[in-house]
Amino acid sequence: MPSRCGPHLVSLNLTGELSYLDSANPTQGRSKQVIAHTGPANCLALLPSGELASSVNFVSGGDDGRVLTWRDGVATQVEGLDPATRRTHSGKAIGVAGGFPNGVVVSVGYDDKLKVSGANGVGVARELNLGSQPVELAAAPGADLVVVALANGKALFLRLSVFMGAPAPSADADTGAVFFQVALPGSPLALAVSSDGTECACSVESVIHVLAVPADGSAAAALTVISKLEGHRGLVGCLAYSPDQQWLAAGDANREIKVRCGGDDFFINTTGKMTTTRGNESREAPIPSASFVLVFRAKKKSFSF
Repeated sequence: MPSRCGPHLVSLNLTGELSYLDSANPTQGRSKQVIAHTGPANCLALLPSGELASSVNFVSGGDDGRVLTWRDGVATQVEGLDPATRRTHSGKAIGVAGGFPNGVVVSVGYDDKLKVSGANGVGVARELNLGSQPVELAAAPGADLVVVALANGKALFLRLSVFMGAPAPSADADTGAVFFQVALPGSPLALAVSSDGTECACSVESVIHVLAVPADGSAAAALTVISKLEGHRGLVGCLAYSPDQQWLAAGDANREIKVRCGGDDFFINTTGKMTTTRGNESREAPIPSASFVLVFRAKKKSFSF
């Protein structure tokens, strides 16, 4: 039942949406709508800055299947293709990415689909049937690259502009919509892509596989394994590249963070300093000037440096 708030009538529906109507003209439709996630938010990604200097714009995905874009403190839902529910995903959303041209937003969910929004996050414009449950989503918007790690042990690579140019709004992963894919030696846990889209890191158990991503856009191009990074004592659950692409950070279930640069492994200690050891020699290293963030899902904690 609607309540009165000043000159407005306010109603709350079962999906958690607050609608404001002008009490003088209630038939003119909503003058304002306030929405948020009705359950936990599982994933976040930053968007370009907005009109308010103090605001942080981002996109979020939640257990309710919604993908929301937050600009200058106001949330807007990326509405799905089903007019009955308007949810972005029919299952929980577990990965989001933004920063693409024209404000396009990409997400994956437990409906086993990848969704791509229209301009400025308005509505789902394209969707891809992944064929398996997604584990992680990573993207390099400047390189037109989207990567999805799947529970069946595959990593799928898409050039977003090519996918958006497809004639049909829906496609399957085995019909040519995915231009690269690689079979991993097990189910992946974490995923990261360098900002220039030339390198991708994916963890399987406690091992990190670093792949070179071909730039020619050919479906026949091969993905090359650059290196296999070992040494973690727990499952590697999060990965992140620094913006300058010189550092790769990894966090594991043993509560250790390793930051790799070239052939060196650095450890983050409780004082916030990084140290590395070669033989009997221990030395300190400076924290990267360009900050980047690791998110530990199990403990819902984030670390930035």
